[in-house]
Amino acid sequence: MNVSKWSLGGDARVFPFRGGFFIGLRAGHQHVGAAMTVIVGSIGSAYEELALDSLFINPRLGLLWISHSGLAFGVEAGVQIPMSTAVSSTLPLSLAPSVRSTADALGSTVLPTFDLLRIGIVL
Repeated sequence: MNVSKWSLGGDARVFPFRGGFFIGLRAGHQHVGAAMTVIVGSIGSAYEELALDSLFINPRLGLLWISHSGLAFGVEAGVQIPMSTAVSSTLPLSLAPSVRSTADALGSTVLPTFDLLRIGIVL
């Protein structure tokens, strides 16, 4: 079995009170994929690939502190909202309706997001 996940996103923040508090928005695309070969006794084997692609937005609130040397510390919380979802498979998903419903549920679920500690360097 082979499983892969990747995500690509862009981020914007507004600091309305000239301090560390910010209102942010992240938007992007994420992909989750799985592939495996199933061996069915004397019948033989079947190769299956299943992929879930989703576009999302992630509004959030947080605090960001930057030292004079450029070391940054942050914390934030938000919610990830799926905008569109696509499920693809090399085998007909009608053969496994529970797989299809699980993939659809994963792709359409609104998820809370938390960064309890974010550390970075501002150049």
